[in-house]
Amino acid sequence: MQSTSLAASPSSTAVPMPPAEETQERVASTRRRLLNMGEAVRAMVEQALAAVSERTARGARSTFGALDRAVDREEMEIDRAAHALLCDGGLDTASLRVVVGALKSTTDLERIGDEAVKLAHVGLALADFHLTAERRAIAALGAPVLAMVADALRALETLDVALAEDVIARDDDVDLAYRRQAEGLRAQMCADPTSLEQLVQVRFAAKCLERIGDHATNLAEQAVFVATGADVRHRWGKRVVDAERRP
Repeated sequence: MQSTSLAASPSSTAVPMPPAEETQERVASTRRRLLNMGEAVRAMVEQALAAVSERTARGARSTFGALDRAVDREEMEIDRAAHALLCDGGLDTASLRVVVGALKSTTDLERIGDEAVKLAHVGLALADFHLTAERRAIAALGAPVLAMVADALRALETLDVALAEDVIARDDDVDLAYRRQAEGLRAQMCADPTSLEQLVQVRFAAKCLERIGDHATNLAEQAVFVATGADVRHRWGKRVVDAERRP
């Protein structure tokens, strides 16, 4: 009897492309995980900022723990899922943008988490010092930065280009506020060398916040890319509405 086995046929070993419905669910799952990672990172920034501005050392210790480890694990899992989707193929244009945007966004989210950990370290280092005016200044710089992170994540979730554009524009304000604060701290260091160590920590905290603002801007740029296909990175002085919109 003639064998009907196809085991020896090279073509039979090919992995079939996943059904369209399964692929779309995997894309949606990757997107949900990215947004959950973003919320964890936002919470890290909030706790770390409180550790510096409000002397909540307990919040700083919490930041070092479960949230940080969870963010690191989630970055790797999202990257694996995105890479698998790219390798399997079958993505339409919109889904491809979601997956590529997720790959880029996880990097910025993880780096925001790293900056939050540094900020929390400052909170611990300054826990025994009052520094009332300096803490108020950090709170004043941190509030718009935290808002940028929250709004960038909302833009990623809703694909709100106008909101993303607003986040991108706000980065200039944060940069200016940071420069002014850094200049003021340098003057304080010269006037009061006995407080040099503490003031260096405060300046480091301000720098962490400025970097978080930069990463929030990157997230907003990815929101524009996912929504429209436009690459608005490195377009200083240009509004998103002026950028080329691709299908």
